[in-house]
Amino acid sequence: MQPNLLKTARWAFIPLLLLFAYQSWSQCLYSSPFGSATINTAGTVVTISTCSFAGEYSTISGAVSGQTLRFTSGSTDWITVRSGASGGPVVAFGPTPLTFANTFTGTLYAHWSVDAACTTQSSCRTTTVQCTSCTPPPPAPNDLCTGAINIACGQTISSTTTGQGIDAVATCITTFGTAPGVWYSLAGDGSTVTLSLCGSAFDTKIGVFSGTCAGLVCVTGNDDFCGLQSQVTFGANIGTTYYVLVTGFSTNSGAFTLARTCATAPPCVPSPTSPTNGQTNICPTATQTLTWPTSPGATSYDIYFGTTGAPPFVANVATNSYVASTPTASQYFWQIRPRSAGGVASGCNIWSFTKIDIQAPSITCPASVVANNSPATACSAVVTYGAISATDNCSAPSITLIGGLPSGSTFPVGVTAITYRAMDAVGLTNTCSFTVTVNDATLPNITCPGNIVQDNAPGLCGRVVTY
Repeated sequence: MQPNLLKTARWAFIPLLLLFAYQSWSQCLYSSPFGSATINTAGTVVTISTCSFAGEYSTISGAVSGQTLRFTSGSTDWITVRSGASGGPVVAFGPTPLTFANTFTGTLYAHWSVDAACTTQSSCRTTTVQCTSCTPPPPAPNDLCTGAINIACGQTISSTTTGQGIDAVATCITTFGTAPGVWYSLAGDGSTVTLSLCGSAFDTKIGVFSGTCAGLVCVTGNDDFCGLQSQVTFGANIGTTYYVLVTGFSTNSGAFTLARTCATAPPCVPSPTSPTNGQTNICPTATQTLTWPTSPGATSYDIYFGTTGAPPFVANVATNSYVASTPTASQYFWQIRPRSAGGVASGCNIWSFTKIDIQAPSITCPASVVANNSPATACSAVVTYGAISATDNCSAPSITLIGGLPSGSTFPVGVTAITYRAMDAVGLTNTCSFTVTVNDATLPNITCPGNIVQDNAPGLCGRVVTY
């Protein structure tokens, strides 16, 4: 009986030995790494590689004890999963798809082979990993536009698009509607807003819209600004609500940081320097120099100028003066809008001035002149009188003799009135007058006939005498 017992025990040991040999033989180990992935905690299938070879291993991050993991490779491949290192303890092995209850927290290493004999093969196969026990997190409160979260000036928000819904949004500079996204909002305050996703962990996209969630209107959008991350800058009008979609290129999703910075426009200039607002009686000239005080923070000024109450834009200048064209006498209107990186000032006052000449020139005549006739035998005299001068507030006036004789003329004995007129460029006139008096200073000559002696007429006591 004893030999039979030993024989029976020997044969009983053989299957156990064979099983042990099969397990050791099928736990493959390779030294060539290729491909890596991180286990998605929302249960999404993650592609490790689309061209893994049998005879290589891939690095799998994010394993947690208690997860149910599922690895796939090709159609009939054999998979060995080791823990901690590429040659570490085996946590699971078997044909694809390999599903097992994971007992290790850390990094796993999946070794790919054609079969349990650890046969290698240099041809591409797609390899994946999935946590089948993981469930997607609940949607974020701002998964939909209607739940958009406000982002303030100077605020930075860190979040993720992973596990969120895909929004059916029309193209806005770049295309949308292919990757998960979340929403933010902001109220326009007149500043220039920059929204940046620079430094985020995946290939991002960003879109900015006005309107309503049910009727979004494109404002701006961006795909790649800083590498594969996105950034936009736009003017946020007062009274407008803006909706911001943070999403990804293609199907990308992940963690992101969204930073909002605001640059405000400089203030309006309260009043002009020259001409002053409402100033009139400005002499008509072809140009007018406009000057105004500087605005704090302004880097340039938009100038609006014309003859209508809502003047058109004419120029942008870096200084606080501008030479405007004023070809006619008229009322002119102008407005200065300071500008900076924060935008353009709005609601600035419109000023006016009037170019018109309503002031007549002034004219000065010399004092009246009195002279004697000369020579003594003449009834006239050559008289030279003083200069006539005229001035005007806008232009040099012309001087015209309109009555009497010019200086240096021969004036008759008596009083001659002299009148001069001054006229400016717009036809306004003024006159002055004086007199030239020529006196007859020569005494008259008289000659009498000789004495006459005659007798009286006969019978008379006298006689008619002619002399």
